[in-house]
Amino acid sequence: MKTPLLPSSSTSFKLFTTGATLGPLVDSLHNQCLLTYDKAPISLSWLDGDLSLCTSWFIPPLLGVAYVVLGGILPRISSMAYPDRIGNNPAKNRFFEKTRQSGPNDASETNFFRNRAIAAITTTALIIRLSEFLETDMMAHDLGSAAKVSIMSLVAILQWVVLDGTPSA
Repeated sequence: MKTPLLPSSSTSFKLFTTGATLGPLVDSLHNQCLLTYDKAPISLSWLDGDLSLCTSWFIPPLLGVAYVVLGGILPRISSMAYPDRIGNNPAKNRFFEKTRQSGPNDASETNFFRNRAIAAITTTALIIRLSEFLETDMMAHDLGSAAKVSIMSLVAILQWVVLDGTPSA
């Protein structure tokens, strides 16, 4: 049976909702150190201003669509174009623990991809925080630009190795 290009409406809804809710939170981490929005800004502060949500009303729907494309459409295109790629087959991925006794188990594969997506979002948020630390913290002040770029590159490579690790990634 041929895999359809578009995910089911249920999967699309889940991806869109995740992107529209979690995406602005990660975007807000990014904005605390790098960006401000001039168009339709949203700014909420709590805990005496230590934490804030800084994003735009445009971001939730845009990230909702982005999550559907990145999490639902592009993986399907990738698996159709490169069906033998290790990253497309959880059973071949060294970080996937087989919980199947016999035959395929859609639930275990769904959990694998869900956990990998959660790890990707979490580690990306941590990488954004690391970038902010390297740019603003006095402890990192003495590091040169080359050292900062090297640190960020190593962390990005580590993220790729842990979450995918395939040569074609």
